[in-house]
Amino acid sequence: MDLNPVMAKNCKDDAKALCGDIAGPSLFRGFSPTGQIIPCLIRRRTEVKAEQCKASIQRLLKMRASDVRLTPNLNDACKSDMKKFCRSIKPGTVLGAMHACLRSHLSELSPACKPLVFKQAVTRAGSVDRMVSVYKNCGPEMRNICAKVSKPDMFKCLHQAVLYAKTKPMSMGCRASVKRAAVSMSKNAYELPSFVKACKAESKKFCPAEMTVAVRGRQYGELIKCLVEHKDEIKEPNCKSAVHQVVKEEAEDIQLNAFEQSVCAADEQKFCKTVTPGSGRMHECLRKHEAELSAECREEEFKEEVREQEDVAIIPAIRDGCVMEMKAFCADVGNDSSDSSDADLHQCLLDHLDDSEFGSECRIALEDNEVTRSTDIQLQPRMFKRCLTDEVELCSFKKASNSKKHSGRVQNCMLENFHEIKDPLCAKDVFKMGVSQIVVPISMPSFRESCVQDIKSLCKGARRLALSTCVMSHEDDLSDKCKALVPHMKRRMSMKMDYDVKKARSKQTNQNDEQYHGIVLTGNLALLSISSLILVSSALTYWLWKKIANPGKGYTVVHVSSNKGY
Repeated sequence: MDLNPVMAKNCKDDAKALCGDIAGPSLFRGFSPTGQIIPCLIRRRTEVKAEQCKASIQRLLKMRASDVRLTPNLNDACKSDMKKFCRSIKPGTVLGAMHACLRSHLSELSPACKPLVFKQAVTRAGSVDRMVSVYKNCGPEMRNICAKVSKPDMFKCLHQAVLYAKTKPMSMGCRASVKRAAVSMSKNAYELPSFVKACKAESKKFCPAEMTVAVRGRQYGELIKCLVEHKDEIKEPNCKSAVHQVVKEEAEDIQLNAFEQSVCAADEQKFCKTVTPGSGRMHECLRKHEAELSAECREEEFKEEVREQEDVAIIPAIRDGCVMEMKAFCADVGNDSSDSSDADLHQCLLDHLDDSEFGSECRIALEDNEVTRSTDIQLQPRMFKRCLTDEVELCSFKKASNSKKHSGRVQNCMLENFHEIKDPLCAKDVFKMGVSQIVVPISMPSFRESCVQDIKSLCKGARRLALSTCVMSHEDDLSDKCKALVPHMKRRMSMKMDYDVKKARSKQTNQNDEQYHGIVLTGNLALLSISSLILVSSALTYWLWKKIANPGKGYTVVHVSSNKGY
């Protein structure tokens, strides 16, 4: 502290108040304990009152983030680790490079070095000016894109711009720096301060073991993974929102899912070496090679696919392609984070698929997604939860050893046994699935493979419902494989016709309600109301009759004349 006279002057009162128990009466008398006061002030910086002291601490943290030598205890404890893992980096030559190197080897560091590097990483994440590369390369972006954002939220703003606002001007250097920092932070929940703060109680409840993993060894986002897997059980609104944001970002870029990235690294190199992560491209590539993936990677990728189907708005193709459609047709749907709300948004988009104002980009994204959902009942999450009992009873199949999916057999079975389903909510979802499959016939299991040649020769150019109608009308001309699907298509078409009738009735009822603005009373309430009206009318009639027939005593006017003559 004595070696930093400006800080000693600015922080004298705060140091006495907050760190007096460390230094005792010798503080600022030339005998202060070496190296203890500044760490104390940094540790308790949120309690510092003097603005000049706060500014001094922020300047010091910024300087320390740029050069490991400015953090004496870390520099001393990590000398052997720097020689072992970061020999090619000379301290001070590239700002922040040594810190970055140590963080990348966190799980391999010595016991004395590891906790200090961990603390430095957490401190760095608190403000963008401590992220040396980001702060250096993103100056114009911070002034233009995130001008109204405070420093603690600045990195979040930059990261959102990299992920979603692809049209906003950002230099390649800034984009690369933000991506590197985001990937590093995704490995450790403690480097996401707002996330940890929002989910502190829920972490203790659901993930007590994972809370200590980061400083013990592996650093592959274990705490984040645990909270994501318990997202349906989380009740605290701020934590629920923070976890949903993580899920949304992981759907965009696999690199932000540290655990999946660690188990799928070899598969990515083998099957998707030329694919650039972002916009869901790496997920899409891995799913194309599902049968060839390692078992652990296949399992994690399937979990990711299920999470995406729980909220179709986070699927990159739908999020980017259906912006206008979600605003125009489904603005009042999906405004909360419940499963039913997300499912209603998906159904709303499907209901408007053939509207003239529905964009082709959104239509194609939805059709492709329906094909994906048809491969396994788990990819229709609400129906899967509601139909679990009926599925076990009616449609128990064994999965292929190299796949997490049933190739649509369960959905077909549920439709075949529709009238035997006991749960009404399950029956409702199965009914809607049958309707959507006839509207988008390519989502019917094996339809595309079985009917491709028939479509080319008999129904060229037909799409969606028109394609279903065309195929059924040419039943006698179809190949055997395609003809075998016609009975299934007719069953679904019957469901579609029932659905249209119910929808028309509902629409007519709503129109009648809009035209009639009175109050409609039925049953016992109507009888009681009529009786009350008769009673009141009778009482009023009797009262009027009494007033007219028996008016009561009249009045006599007497005029008295005076003798005064006037």
